[in-house]
Amino acid sequence: MRHALDCRCAGLGFCRHKSLTRSAFVEAENKKDASMAKRYALRMDKPNSCTIIDVFTGQPAEFEKKMMIGIKTRRAEKIAGELNLQDAKRREEAGWES
Repeated sequence: MRHALDCRCAGLGFCRHKSLTRSAFVEAENKKDASMAKRYALRMDKPNSCTIIDVFTGQPAEFEKKMMIGIKTRRAEKIAGELNLQDAKRREEAGWES
């Protein structure tokens, strides 16, 4: 497991996730985020290649002025998570339920 790259605790000098495998860690994170509506999701194009889509429009997402098409899976997971977090903050600030 490449813990320092996969964990939100990276850089803190300690971590409660060290005993988890990557898949168990991802599952735990998904359960934690289950109450939040997710606007962005991954669509597998081919092995280790994803497109991040906006589930409301069905169109590829844009991140840092680039269309998120044909991205390596691990990077796509991180970007989709960041986009979903940004969307949740926008909804909260606007007073919308997630």
